[in-house]
Amino acid sequence: MRLLQLQLQLVQFGLLLCLLLGALAEATEWLQFMYLKYDNQPIDTEPSFNPAVIKYEATMDWKMEYFSVQAMPIAPAIIKNIHLCRKDADCSKEDQSIVVPDFSRPNLMMPGSRARFRFDVILHGEVRSFTITITRLQGFEAGLK
Repeated sequence: MRLLQLQLQLVQFGLLLCLLLGALAEATEWLQFMYLKYDNQPIDTEPSFNPAVIKYEATMDWKMEYFSVQAMPIAPAIIKNIHLCRKDADCSKEDQSIVVPDFSRPNLMMPGSRARFRFDVILHGEVRSFTITITRLQGFEAGLK
């Protein structure tokens, strides 16, 4: 009977520990920074970077030919599972895996196109997925005044 009580206490302790670790993972900032750029020019995201936000939108000017994503996870977190979906930002139409060393490489965009850039940050066995949907303007969206 005593052994059964001890096993039950261990199970309860394990469940409590899992809950605490889960709460800690939710409260943890996973990225130090994240931004997009074209050459040396930043590309605004909506919303602006916030470590608690996981989904972003970005609009590239029509003159911008490519974008690159710059992000730094909080140590000891790592970036994995990087994907670029260029066809209408729809990963069911095209899903290109990107190796980690190429994370910040330039990604070409055609005028008027949309793409989705996704990546995971892994910290202590927990995963948080970040998604950026990028639109490149065609060049005639803003009329002359």
